[in-house]
Amino acid sequence: SGLAMTGKLFSDYTRVLSHTPYKAIGLNYIWRWQGPAEMLPELNLLVSGKKVPSKLNGYSMAFGGIMYGSAKNHKLRVQVEAPRKGEMTFNFNFHFDLKKGAVADIRRKATSFVKYRSVSEEILKTSILGELRE
Repeated sequence: SGLAMTGKLFSDYTRVLSHTPYKAIGLNYIWRWQGPAEMLPELNLLVSGKKVPSKLNGYSMAFGGIMYGSAKNHKLRVQVEAPRKGEMTFNFNFHFDLKKGAVADIRRKATSFVKYRSVSEEILKTSILGELRE
């Protein structure tokens, strides 16, 4: 598939540039959800338990947020945005710190590109969207 090919291309890139010092690798996935506004979850901002109004000093506000997580061998950052009515964007970043000179480690992570796409999709479907719908 195209995703598997992306991981292979990156692995080949690091082989050619093996002299380059790598400190981390990030696997990124963007999911866009579009539909009738009433079908999409509503994002709100709470400050001290109070909902921030959707109009502030004449500005129409749209809300989003950033969530952070950590696992044994990587960190996760999920940025949620609702740029327009009827649209939400979920940007996933899986961040892996690398050992010094770990080109082989980069290649292993690059071949996990398809795996972490599935992980992001599962998080989105079962956790984030499930939580927002409740």
